[in-house]
Amino acid sequence: MTIFSAFAQKNIAPLATITATGTGAAGCQTGACSTLNDLNFGTCGTQQVWISTAGPPSTTVGADYIQWDFPSPKRFNKLVIHHAQTTARFLNGALIQYWNGSAWVSHSSFSNLPLNCSNTVSFNAISASRFRITKFETSTVGQTSNPNFREIEIIEAPGGYNNAGVQAITPATFCAGTQSLSARIENAGRNKIDSVRINWSVDGVLQSTKYYTTAVDTAGSKSGNEASISLGSLSFSSGVFKTIKVWTSFPNGKKDTMPANDTIVMKLAPALGGNYTIDPSGTGTSNFTSFTAAATALTNQGVCSAVSFTVAAKSFNESITLGNINGASLTNTITFTGAGKAATRLYSSNTNVVSLNSASYIAFKNMTIEQTSNVTTRYCVNLNSCTFITLENCAILSPFTTSVNYNLYANNCSNNIYKNNIIKGGYYAAYNYQYSTTYAYGGDLWEGNRISQSYYYGLYTYGGLDNAYLRNTIDSAGYYNIYSYYEGSAYYDGNILPGNSGPGQTPYYLILMYYPNYFGGSGYFEFYNNMLGSENTVAYYGHYLYTSGYNNIKYKHNTIHKGNSTGYNLYFYATNTTNNVELMNNNFTRTSAGSLLYYYQPNNTHKVDGNNFYPASGSALIYYNLKTFSSLADYRAEANKLGNALNTTSVMPTYKSATDLHIDQTKPAPNVKYAGVNKDVDGDDRCKLFVTAGADESQYGKTAISKAGFSGPDTVFVGSPTNYFNIASVTDPNNYAYYVNGTFVKDSIHLNLIASNTGSISIKLVTESCAGKDSLTRTIQVVNPTAKPNTRFLADKSNIMQGEIVRFTDISRNGASSWKWDVSPDSTYDGATKIARYKYLYGTSSSTQNPVIQFIVPGKYKVCLTAANNLGSNTLCRTDYITVQTAISIAANLQTITDASAYIFDNGGKDGDYTNSFKGSLLIAPCAEEIYLVFKKFDLECGYDYLRVFDGSDNKGKPLHCTSNILGVNGPGFTGGSLVCASSSTTCMPAATDTFVAKSGKMFIEMTTDTKSPLPGFEAYYWSKPKAQPKPTASFTTMSDSVCINKPLSFTNTSTGDDIKYFWDLDNDLTTFESTTKNAIWPYYATGT
Repeated sequence: MTIFSAFAQKNIAPLATITATGTGAAGCQTGACSTLNDLNFGTCGTQQVWISTAGPPSTTVGADYIQWDFPSPKRFNKLVIHHAQTTARFLNGALIQYWNGSAWVSHSSFSNLPLNCSNTVSFNAISASRFRITKFETSTVGQTSNPNFREIEIIEAPGGYNNAGVQAITPATFCAGTQSLSARIENAGRNKIDSVRINWSVDGVLQSTKYYTTAVDTAGSKSGNEASISLGSLSFSSGVFKTIKVWTSFPNGKKDTMPANDTIVMKLAPALGGNYTIDPSGTGTSNFTSFTAAATALTNQGVCSAVSFTVAAKSFNESITLGNINGASLTNTITFTGAGKAATRLYSSNTNVVSLNSASYIAFKNMTIEQTSNVTTRYCVNLNSCTFITLENCAILSPFTTSVNYNLYANNCSNNIYKNNIIKGGYYAAYNYQYSTTYAYGGDLWEGNRISQSYYYGLYTYGGLDNAYLRNTIDSAGYYNIYSYYEGSAYYDGNILPGNSGPGQTPYYLILMYYPNYFGGSGYFEFYNNMLGSENTVAYYGHYLYTSGYNNIKYKHNTIHKGNSTGYNLYFYATNTTNNVELMNNNFTRTSAGSLLYYYQPNNTHKVDGNNFYPASGSALIYYNLKTFSSLADYRAEANKLGNALNTTSVMPTYKSATDLHIDQTKPAPNVKYAGVNKDVDGDDRCKLFVTAGADESQYGKTAISKAGFSGPDTVFVGSPTNYFNIASVTDPNNYAYYVNGTFVKDSIHLNLIASNTGSISIKLVTESCAGKDSLTRTIQVVNPTAKPNTRFLADKSNIMQGEIVRFTDISRNGASSWKWDVSPDSTYDGATKIARYKYLYGTSSSTQNPVIQFIVPGKYKVCLTAANNLGSNTLCRTDYITVQTAISIAANLQTITDASAYIFDNGGKDGDYTNSFKGSLLIAPCAEEIYLVFKKFDLECGYDYLRVFDGSDNKGKPLHCTSNILGVNGPGFTGGSLVCASSSTTCMPAATDTFVAKSGKMFIEMTTDTKSPLPGFEAYYWSKPKAQPKPTASFTTMSDSVCINKPLSFTNTSTGDDIKYFWDLDNDLTTFESTTKNAIWPYYATGT
């Protein structure tokens, strides 16, 4: 009885190494070629791989292809093509070729495939170890270029009966010496093989035949259809090849029905291992005279251990191409080491100088690699589908060119290291394409490189997961210094991008980052300790970061500085659909106009705190939560609503220079709270108690233990607050803790002590700095008062502007324990409405020891303080102690001001920006002989927004402003400020030393602005010389000298004199004036006179 076994046809594509190229780009795109690996989709859907071709593809054989290389000959007769789509980019035809050992042979072709998601292409069986499809044809439906695939299967052809074959001779790589060889055979037939002969020869000399009598089952069986047979041992000398031929015969004692797969012939030599040299003048078996010779040996022989090539200090005009080297591994690395960047030079004008395809574990160190041609599509270093490649301490150079070429090019690579290189020139200085919707590529390290002098892109990176960019300097690198798309979980730390202009495009984006963590990522996208910009940069964006809807962003301790007056330091498009954002402890500084931060819309998962913004005010200073803020205070008020910006500061750090954003270590710097970043831009430790905002940690005041100390009396009174003042400055980076009788009471810099009982108490101050702790303890005596208080007080300022605040301090002696403040006048009238002239702020009141008062109405104020203790009280009054001057803003309607002196602002007020499309005026008309005007601040859009000043009561008076400068419809007049004028003839700014005099005793001011973005505007102050004239005579009449209760009485003013002001006291209290109009009316509700 004869037993037959069914032959199960299987997909053998996963056994092959797959490569590809296209006329548009080498390699497979989106995914690695290895993605075509038994996925068996069967339906249309997301593309896994596409080939970059023309549309339609080239008709030249070999211009576009996908190639399969098997380790041993295979027999197959079908392709199953799984298309990504049927409406475009559809491969419906190609030429099938196989390699006969020396050339490509055209076997057959197919065309006009139906527009199905999956198509089976059948052909006469091919027996080969290498084949390809080329000369692509695409459907005319939709896009005709770039055919895309989800999978391509290769179906093994059924064999005949009694069909044995040889798959491989093993090992393929080994070191010199005696080596045992084996042959791997297979049962490629339909029935089980119980015996077979294995014949072999060495350099044509027949060796003893091996008889194998163990059963080998058919393909698809549980036991498998392969077997390994030991041939024997041979001695191999380094660099010497032996031709090994192995063939099978008489399977089951019968003639082999399909002999095509019976035989394999291999030339074997010991693989490379150990140390070699590359020197054109060198000799010996361990020296290669060129890179090409070394590459050929690696390709043909592989490696059996780590291999090191020491390259001579010479120039090599050649190019090198390497693929997957047999035997290369994490331990069996291949390293080319030159004598230094200035000594060893590998250069060429060919398409590639160094080309690595599907290579791994290869390193180039300490040499110059240079592309000398500047024509389109040239590469200095070209890496395709590579892993674990290292480029270290090399100069990678290409000519500066406007043609699209690539200096360092990497496509679909992973786990590469680029370290301490000079990467200079090209249209792209460094190009790293790792796009995959599954983040299939990544793990690269870019560290310590200097990237410069490119035309358009410095570092271009597209896709990739878990790449790290550490301490690189990227400068004069074109329009984009860094261009990043779709990166997942990237880590940027310590990179410096000063933003200087170079020979290429003027920088516009120092960094552009779109869609970080777009496909999820494995963790946070982190951006720490980076320095962007300088005083000299012309870039519009320091950093443009678009994260709308994409999560997990940590942005901490970066310094972004701009000296130009346009654009943004950080444009961060984070929205309320973006979760888990941390924007903390960054320095955003400018020395001219512009926006420090654009932050679109946060949600409650965002942490925005500890950032230092300078300046604290300016046009469109910060955009946050769909609102524009021109002052840091207004931004903080809005951000506080979401629990953000609680520790925001505004300090201009002292940078080392205009181009070096490191902190001057001899000057104070903004310190903030620790945010989890332990090192700074230089790898220095951060002081966690007082961490410095920005990239560079300041050591100012942090290197020595701060001595604890405080001053104050040794004796205090019961119930009377006593201040103990720390000898340290508020800017010192220390923490403080006060203890009274061993109990912690306060952590502020100073201590306000109220003792409740007589006796002695101890006060202890603990001062903690980054260097350690120190403490001081004092014993204080507490006694009862012996006299009533000697009342005294002072104010931090006595001459102020309307709306400003004054801080009052009680300095009474003899132990006051209660206070009563009386400020008069306390109210005035707006018509018949009584309004307060001042208000207490920050929780203080008339009974607070040290109140804070905002004065709203101009005038002179009397201030009295009554201080008391258990023995009595004393009162001190100071008449006209506080003088409040008028502050007025120009309005659209003409206003007249008659004060002898006052402050004047644009229509944005003291701290705000003026508005666009504005026209307003103001008449200054005091009782004066002359008026004097000075400008304290001035910043109007040059040539478009103007301020005019006239000596007279309207704009027909004598101009005191520039009259010849005009650019738009709003001139002439005073104009200019932070923005550069379009023409020098339009500039006309009032200097701080200029005084403008109106000799008529009246001054008219008008302001006009255009439709563009406004600026901070101006602040002016005027005073006047009183007019010499007689005193007025006061008199009035009334309709009656009596009036009924609850009825009003009218008063008619009959006073005489010039420039009169009127003050009516209508209720006989002799303290407050009820009206300041010319005539008055007042109701009387009680009897009396």
